[in-house]
Amino acid sequence: MEPRGRSLAGIAAVILLVLMIIIGIGIAAVAVGGVALLFTTGVEAKLAEGLHTTDVPTKSELLLLFPALILMLGLLVTMLHRLRRVTLTVRNGDPFNERNPGNLRVIALLLALGEIFTTVAFLAIPEAFRGDEVKYDLDLTSWFAVLIVLVLAEVFREGARLRAEAELTV
Repeated sequence: MEPRGRSLAGIAAVILLVLMIIIGIGIAAVAVGGVALLFTTGVEAKLAEGLHTTDVPTKSELLLLFPALILMLGLLVTMLHRLRRVTLTVRNGDPFNERNPGNLRVIALLLALGEIFTTVAFLAIPEAFRGDEVKYDLDLTSWFAVLIVLVLAEVFREGARLRAEAELTV
């Protein structure tokens, strides 16, 4: 592989690492916020004032949002971690590593789970958080991305198979 491709993969790996660290900090902040909410009084009134409404979720409804957000951020950081693993193999000149198809399949699965979870979460979110202008919309782009990643997983699987076959040929 040409050195430029390796340097771009190296830059991508660093960017992915930075994003993973930022999301990790976000997960910790959400967890701390959830715990702080347990011991805070009057949150509902402050939220009602901020949203300019009287129809505000209860504290128990608010507490359900924290694990949901942590789950979504966890899915995202796992996808980034798997993508970074693929990127590092490209940087190291081994794009058709036998682990890459599995990493890409996991990314596709997590993308699909994230889209399903987003749909379910949207339907479960209290009306006061959604507001009038937020409506559910089926995101076909995300489902198309799942298909693209699955196709790429098969391309990488075939590349790994051909490389292994070529190594056996004298």
